[in-house]
Amino acid sequence: MHEIVVHEDADDELNAAAVFYESREEGLGDQFLDEIASAFDRIQSFPFSWIALFDDIRSCLLRRFPYAIVYRVELNEYLF
Repeated sequence: MHEIVVHEDADDELNAAAVFYESREEGLGDQFLDEIASAFDRIQSFPFSWIALFDDIRSCLLRRFPYAIVYRVELNEYLF
C-alpha cells in the first residue's frame, strides 16, 4: 500500500479547520479529523477513482464537511 505524505501547509490547514469546528461544537473537530482519515483510507484503497482535475492531480470530496482532499499518486506514495 502507498505511503501517505501530507504537505506541511495542508496539515496546518486541516488542524486549523479542526480547531474551527471544535470551537463551533464540542467533538465536531474530532469528527472532522475522522472524516479526513476516512477519506485517506478511501484514497489508499481506490486511488484512481476520482477524476484527474489536471495532469495527475485528483480531488476527493469529503462526505460531511465542505472540504476536498487534493492529491496525486507518485510511485509509492500519495502526496496531499
